[in-house]
Amino acid sequence: MRRYKYFLLTMSIILASPSVTGQIMVDKMMKYGQNIKPELIDNYRYSIYFTNNKKAYNLKGYEIASLGNKIQAIKVNPAGYSYAMLWGKKNKTKVTINALNSNISGREIKGLVSPSAICYSPDSRHLIVADKGNIKLIDSKTLVLHRNFAIGDDMPSELVVSDNGYYIAVVYENRVDVYNLNAGTLRQSFPVSVPTSVAFTASSECIGLLGVNGKLEIYSTADFKPIKKCEDIASTTSHLFFHPEENYAGFVADGNRVQFINLHDLSDQPSVYETGVSDARFVFDNHNNMYLASVTDTNIRYRELTGFSQNYILLINKKVEALMSEWIKMRPGETEVEYRQRVNEESISRQRELFVRQESSKLALTAGLGNFGMVTLGRYNPSDGTLIISLGNNLPDIYLKVPVEDMPGFGDGNNLQFSNQVYMVTQENTFKLIYVEVFNPTNGKTYIFDNLDGQNLDFLNTDDGFVSLDLILQSSRQDVILQDIKDRIMEEARAANRISDHTKLNVDTRIEVGVDATGRRIRNYVVDFAYEVDAEGSATEDFPPGKYRVEDSHAAESMLQIIRQAFISEFANYIVPGKELIIHITGSADAMPVNRAISYDGFLGEFDEEPCKVNGALTTISVNHNSGIQSNEELGFMRAQAVQKKMSELLPELATMNVGYRHNIEVAKEKGAQFRKISVSLEFIDAF
Repeated sequence: MRRYKYFLLTMSIILASPSVTGQIMVDKMMKYGQNIKPELIDNYRYSIYFTNNKKAYNLKGYEIASLGNKIQAIKVNPAGYSYAMLWGKKNKTKVTINALNSNISGREIKGLVSPSAICYSPDSRHLIVADKGNIKLIDSKTLVLHRNFAIGDDMPSELVVSDNGYYIAVVYENRVDVYNLNAGTLRQSFPVSVPTSVAFTASSECIGLLGVNGKLEIYSTADFKPIKKCEDIASTTSHLFFHPEENYAGFVADGNRVQFINLHDLSDQPSVYETGVSDARFVFDNHNNMYLASVTDTNIRYRELTGFSQNYILLINKKVEALMSEWIKMRPGETEVEYRQRVNEESISRQRELFVRQESSKLALTAGLGNFGMVTLGRYNPSDGTLIISLGNNLPDIYLKVPVEDMPGFGDGNNLQFSNQVYMVTQENTFKLIYVEVFNPTNGKTYIFDNLDGQNLDFLNTDDGFVSLDLILQSSRQDVILQDIKDRIMEEARAANRISDHTKLNVDTRIEVGVDATGRRIRNYVVDFAYEVDAEGSATEDFPPGKYRVEDSHAAESMLQIIRQAFISEFANYIVPGKELIIHITGSADAMPVNRAISYDGFLGEFDEEPCKVNGALTTISVNHNSGIQSNEELGFMRAQAVQKKMSELLPELATMNVGYRHNIEVAKEKGAQFRKISVSLEFIDAF
């Protein structure tokens, strides 16, 4: 079974936009008519699966399972290789797991007493079951109990896990309890009058609680302090979900629409109207296009929506974080004294604000705010010479200092010319102009609006204060040393004619501030290793077609030697027994088709439905010595596995640490040896 291949579906495509409100538009809609009423649904990526009474169906309406009693919940494994069903009546309930695309009968999980709710862990490796006072984590392949913890005697109706795997929300009739999933400890209990739905944001930084009383409450998962509360949003509400950019909450309202609320601007509440809608969520196809999937008694519809306001705060935070990460590093040839003069608390704050202005202005201009549209003159105060100018585009007014004698030359303001605009994003996720030069061609004078100082940036991510200057300097020193190690290894490899100037290796270090599952702020040390081999040298210096062993790539061998030398020297302080280290390995392949299976002798192990990400989507890959390697996805996967094995051989220090591997597979759309490569990222958790 190749889970990364998507099946084709019979459907009708409608280009006309249905009834919507607000600025959003439906660019395309696809409708899948159903002869059987969908009751409960879940999805793997684009494909939706649903139940009706005792049976389960796929998106085509084909029956995929039939059980002895009513199905009370269906959950699809996030990697797409199985689905679980909770079924039965009263306290006589069972949980069965079926292969997703197979007619083989499902396997019942033994040892359960009275299960009442199920969900999968975000990494797909565990099915989580609420079973008579306990949360049980069960291996999703072997169905063996991995561990459990107590939650009390009440019977929860729903389980929801955050995408980072830190938190599990246990939903009851009158409350929602949030546990640290790893430790099994209660983090927070929310009294809720009949909650209808619970959801985490994609970043797992927030949890949303939706009540039948028309109330939406959103809390931070770090400290569970309230962030936003919305009252009277609808008469009836259900099925809360969040936009991936986290600026909109969506839910089913009053059975006739999917309602959205802009969490930065509560006046922005677009809707998609649909009679009898009972469920809705965002899903992604295999090209990572996003759709709103909605369900009625007779149809499952997919709408490609545009017009949502962008989360400018999120975009600016990410860009500024990347820019600051580079700016804060020690420069080649820079002494420690020079570095401390350039990088200090004052300069860090000043540089961050400059980057925020820079990126805010770029986004504002991209959003079309550079053209002010209708410019009108407002009130003029002759006592202090202040003229109000309205700019249009929903921008706040600006104030110019204009002498009384200059006012006749302003006319109606249509001839004014604006230049050198500087914008700032606001806490409401809108833009305001904080600097502009205004030229009046009538009198040849330029007037300046300057509100650069005093901008409140508290709502932006400013975690630099949690990283001391000494720690930043330490990281910068290590970055310089790692660059020296890289240069030495590269020179040795070139001298041995293993690589040439066609191969470029990159090492990048940074400190990332985060929050652990207890809500404690932590600092992670991240080191990225990657290489690029241009087209001219890649045929001899990197993986040949169909090859995946590390020894087949001189570039990959050189990169791993750099990692080995770093562990001997600069990483020694981070190698602490029991400390967590996450190793991300990306294996790549080009688009050259695998026409015949590539032989595999099993030296890396046998892989059966192994979870990994392929081009960003969680899926599974199976490779064994009998079937060999049959696709580019499998080839990239085996390159990643070969790197993992080689690292375990080169780095015996890993055996003392709590190491977790994450495999990412990238398959290029182009053909060429330059697309067959690997990269490694080391993430030392809570390193300082």
